[in-house]
Amino acid sequence: MNLKVMKDLSEIISYENSNLPLYIARGRLSNFANMKALGHWHDDLEIVLALKGNIGYEVNGRKFILREGDAMVINSQQMHYPYSADGKDGEYLCVLFQPQILTGSKFIAEKYISSILQPPYITEKIFLRGNNEHRAVLAAIDKFLEIPQVEGYEFEFLSCALNFWAQWFKFLNREPLISYQNINSGIEIQKRMVNFIYQNYQKKISLDEIAKAGNVCKSVCCKMFKEYLGKTPIDFLNSYRIQIATKFINDSKLSILEIAFNCGFNTPSYFAAVFLKVKGCTPSKYRSLQKKISG
Repeated sequence: MNLKVMKDLSEIISYENSNLPLYIARGRLSNFANMKALGHWHDDLEIVLALKGNIGYEVNGRKFILREGDAMVINSQQMHYPYSADGKDGEYLCVLFQPQILTGSKFIAEKYISSILQPPYITEKIFLRGNNEHRAVLAAIDKFLEIPQVEGYEFEFLSCALNFWAQWFKFLNREPLISYQNINSGIEIQKRMVNFIYQNYQKKISLDEIAKAGNVCKSVCCKMFKEYLGKTPIDFLNSYRIQIATKFINDSKLSILEIAFNCGFNTPSYFAAVFLKVKGCTPSKYRSLQKKISG
């Protein structure tokens, strides 16, 4: 299993049950093209625990390295993506949930949850395995590994989430509160430009149009994409198109030509060239490989 990002604007996380916004799965960096995920954000709080290898994470343009046993908590609405820090594969546990599911009490929600989710806040925090001050939060995160995949696991998840939140809140009360509101103003511009790509990837999109969506010039647009997402605007657009294309290849009987046009590529040759660059093989080869894997 792995994290499915940017499926659409209203439902970015593929919850097992849409009525209960929680998600837990192991992921591998090798599941992403070039071992680097597309930049994304969501309303859920995200917890990442490095299980094997070195997991790189970029959050709002800042880079972090998680070594085996380290963890990171990423607050709601922050732009982020994982990548290989050393060119090697890595395995991690990814936990996402909307904190509002933890309580039905307005008092508890306002005192212990809203205070963390609303600015000024800490946008992310790394917890190092060798740091004694981080021990309690890491122990709470480790509990997510013990959740059994059986009927009623939701109770186990909520128990782990409540325990984590208690330790997370205690830790934040000891830490000076840092606000990144200036950074977040840039994030909002970036989100508008990415939002435009999400909504219009099937059409012909120019750099001018992407920049206009963020109300910035082309040079600032390119600079922001590089800073926050590590790609040029057009590379990001094409990577997203290929992500959608792989879903069509896996889940539909559409021809390669139909998939190319449905994903915004004007010619099948350009589609094949971009697909080869991102996935390392042609669309037809990818389809045949997936058929072999599925049996």
